[in-house]
Amino acid sequence: MSSDTLRGWHKQRVERPSPSSQSAVEGALPVTFDFLTDHTPLPPLRNVNFRNLQSTEENDRAQMRAYLTVAALTAQGLLGTRAAPIGTMPLDSHGVEQGASVVAAAKFRSSLGMGSSPAPNLVRVAEKLGVLVAYGPRQTANIDACSGWVGANPIIVLNPAKGDHYRQRWDMAHELGHLVLHRQSRPPSNRTAEAQAEAFAEALLFPPYNRAMARLKAVVSSSAPFSSLVAFQEEWDISVDALLYRLSRGARGSLRDAVIRRQKEREDIAPKSEPVGSARPAEEPTILADAVDELRAEHGAPFASIAWELGLKPELLSTLVARRPNSVPM
Repeated sequence: MSSDTLRGWHKQRVERPSPSSQSAVEGALPVTFDFLTDHTPLPPLRNVNFRNLQSTEENDRAQMRAYLTVAALTAQGLLGTRAAPIGTMPLDSHGVEQGASVVAAAKFRSSLGMGSSPAPNLVRVAEKLGVLVAYGPRQTANIDACSGWVGANPIIVLNPAKGDHYRQRWDMAHELGHLVLHRQSRPPSNRTAEAQAEAFAEALLFPPYNRAMARLKAVVSSSAPFSSLVAFQEEWDISVDALLYRLSRGARGSLRDAVIRRQKEREDIAPKSEPVGSARPAEEPTILADAVDELRAEHGAPFASIAWELGLKPELLSTLVARRPNSVPM
């Protein structure tokens, strides 16, 4: 059954298929046949950003684009157009240099009253700005994170295979950078767009011009135990790996040597894939989960009934409303 046939059904150019054909479609997809053939125009999808773009297959990217649209339609179905998230990002920058990204991050922090303090829960920050945050399906877990606009709705999709608190925060900061910097258009080079978002994330999580930078350099250069760096990580809510990488760029002389020494210490403690310090839970998306919980509490609606009413199979709705990475179905 081809995609052209499905498009024909959607646009009412082809007669509705037999029940057996409908069952075959529903058996292969996580949505109902009626969801696919709903004649309501879909909101436009634009400026989609993928982390790990070079290592992802086009099929994975296509699935993620569809998932962004399904997430937006689910939000409308659960919340109604009146209450659905609508982006109110505090600025819209078009800087093409990484320096412009740092300035944009500083303005972003200032507009939200962060000052020079550590950034708070970034999922909560995004949701308050009207960004829909959700975990993605496990079959596209080779995409680190994804963001884009579906109509007026900004959406960030996180990777359920990355349960690490600090990596998730970096992904959130990176995708917020895309939403702030590339709302109207993306640079023609994906490498440029990614560099801008990385610079924004770094400046959002650890502003370059603050007193803590001098303290960090002093700790790295001293003979203080590695636990002093872990304490810095927990104070600023940014991983030791990211802090050392931040210092490594542009470091010269004795500071460069100290950074290399600390990076070797880090490797001796645990593989780079594993965090150091105490484990912290990932920040939790709440918008869709709270909406479903409210429906179940107020109306006694079974979870599966809510899913089918939205045109989704329960497994897909479970993914969309997951608060924690380990809640996403396998």
